[in-house]
Amino acid sequence: MKRKSGRSGLGSSVQSALQTLLEENKDCAARLDEQALARLLKELRTAKRVFVLGQGRSGLVMRMFAMRLMHAGVEAFVVGETSTPPIGRKDLLFACSGTGETAVTCILADRAAKRGAKVVCMTAAAKSRLSRIAKATLIVPATPKRGNKRAKGARSDKESVQFAGSLFEQEAVLVCDALCMRLSQAKRLNSAAMWARHANLE
Repeated sequence: MKRKSGRSGLGSSVQSALQTLLEENKDCAARLDEQALARLLKELRTAKRVFVLGQGRSGLVMRMFAMRLMHAGVEAFVVGETSTPPIGRKDLLFACSGTGETAVTCILADRAAKRGAKVVCMTAAAKSRLSRIAKATLIVPATPKRGNKRAKGARSDKESVQFAGSLFEQEAVLVCDALCMRLSQAKRLNSAAMWARHANLE
């Protein structure tokens, strides 16, 4: 007897859940603003150095982003690491927060702006504190966390079946990888050049 899918709509198998997640990400990606993506790419290409900032799972995404930026020949730093230098003019702070209201992220983004750095961000909420601080914002149309209720200015017209901010975080990984792919292509870097920058103490 065939099992019925549960209330989540994910079906009974891991494969069906995986397909649901992929469909959600594909739909989300299709609704990203191309001009906003192009603006982020331009800021990454012209910045002297790039500092990335995020908390929780968004912070993990930013750490992954910093690694790929380094592979693409960008001088990149993770805010909060002991080896991270002071930020200043001509530097770029790339902040990530689903709600756009994460206290530490907003405080540090505001501090970076006051130090003369340019701040850009990726969030699900257009009317958030973080988006007001940033000079350029990419809105990821994914339902923010907090019980799958929309944050101020969120552009998602339907709720994700995933818990909390999972869809936002997954889409953020894909966006960061896409930006790094285009960045490396613009710099005419081949795989050999990028592998040469990969860590060898493994």
